[in-house]
Amino acid sequence: MVITIPKRHLTFLSRVAEREYPNESCAVLLGRHRGEVRVVVRCANVHPEPRRRYEIDPLELFRLQRVASSSGLEIVGFHHSHPDHEAAPSETDLENAYWAGCTYAITSVRSGSACETRAYRLDEDETGKRFVQIDIDAR
Repeated sequence: MVITIPKRHLTFLSRVAEREYPNESCAVLLGRHRGEVRVVVRCANVHPEPRRRYEIDPLELFRLQRVASSSGLEIVGFHHSHPDHEAAPSETDLENAYWAGCTYAITSVRSGSACETRAYRLDEDETGKRFVQIDIDAR
């Protein structure tokens, strides 16, 4: 599986992650058909421990769902950064992931510089939930 995230959006997400360092940054990815990101919305990280976790205000998510729907879009995924850690989901990321079928993109930021971004789809079935790494098409 592949998610299309235009290069300009990946650059934006990397710059935001660098500005928020050493805290985790977060954003919502809006698009169509769970495969193409059209809009990236930076969100405030409201978690009480922003250096180790991220949380998007549920009211902000609700608002973004309405905005997306009125524009013919949907929430196709989420982005957050991992300060001084690899661009791979943690156990906490999996525990707190609830949007099955959506993409979770993660940018690794080392010493304030964004290194790489990887994407994962959240799959869920009767055996539980898991992240599956997917390719990013950066057109």
